[in-house]
Amino acid sequence: LEAGVTFDLCLESLQRYKTLEQELQMPFGFGEMGVLGYFTREEERQTALARKEFYRQFGFPYEVLSPQQVRQKEPALRLTEELGGAYYTQWVMDPLRLVYASFRSGVERGVDWHSHTKVRGFAREGGRVCGVETEGGETLYAGKIVVAAGAWARELMATLGLDLPQYYIQGACMVMERSSLLLKHTVTTFTSPRIAMERGASQALEHTPWEQ
Repeated sequence: LEAGVTFDLCLESLQRYKTLEQELQMPFGFGEMGVLGYFTREEERQTALARKEFYRQFGFPYEVLSPQQVRQKEPALRLTEELGGAYYTQWVMDPLRLVYASFRSGVERGVDWHSHTKVRGFAREGGRVCGVETEGGETLYAGKIVVAAGAWARELMATLGLDLPQYYIQGACMVMERSSLLLKHTVTTFTSPRIAMERGASQALEHTPWEQ
């Protein structure tokens, strides 16, 4: 495992979130949660051992557990084929409250919000981007333009003749209250088929419109 740009951004984001609630003066549920990922194959156990060394370089707790330790962590689990598990920390928040807190803070600082306003391209002067053009025909000017369109960033940057290697992947966001279920942690399989699915979908969508 090697640290890359995405990992560096995650580290910076983590430090930013630790002080953001105080800055925005509104809690959005940022905190730690234990995750237990159980594995059933030896190759998964070896991957967990490698991850343990990697994450500990950066001060993140990461444990590789035996089957007995897995059951100690989660006595209610009834697994018959597990070889053990990995226990680590993830950080959680309420994204809806975070968005609202950012919106409220921006309004207090004089930010003009244009909700439900689709950007269809960029305004340019002298070879420099100076604003954005909306679907309604309005041009909004600014000294700096930040593209934070997520999955739609590639479509937007194409209007500048740039091919951004970012593709659509359908996802979902769920916010729920903590329950009184028997499980004490987030429990998941160690290897998720989602990664392979996302890579395959990205390749398939590279030259195919999302609507198709």
